[in-house]
Amino acid sequence: MEEYFTITLPNRNPTGQFNMPKGKLSRTGKMALFEGEILFLSWKGKILRVARAGSGVIEPPEPTPEATSYGDVRYYEFYFIIDLDTLRKPAIKLTLKDLDEILPPLVGGEIKRISGTQGWNWAPETEELEDWFDSI
Repeated sequence: MEEYFTITLPNRNPTGQFNMPKGKLSRTGKMALFEGEILFLSWKGKILRVARAGSGVIEPPEPTPEATSYGDVRYYEFYFIIDLDTLRKPAIKLTLKDLDEILPPLVGGEIKRISGTQGWNWAPETEELEDWFDSI
């Protein structure tokens, strides 16, 4: 995963391109991904990086093929940009289960359980969430 954040993302065209299968992110409405949105990037239940979105959801002219570690090729119909200037390791160790406890009070309870789910979760970006995010 370290290679993904330090080599793969910076060398994509466009830089920071994060590929997504169709239907994984909202493209419209209050739950749509927006430029500047807070991102928690996890693997196997651990938060590896935090960042801000550098774009909303983008639909390329053609699906993006990408080889996986299993040797097959998947097609990603959408992507968004991770603002690599904001990409960093959190100052404290965090898991998705930690976020289940930390985030609800920061967003007025408007969030579903994060741990044990796949895909992307949405929460309103409150001043309290912003302050906490900036501190980690």
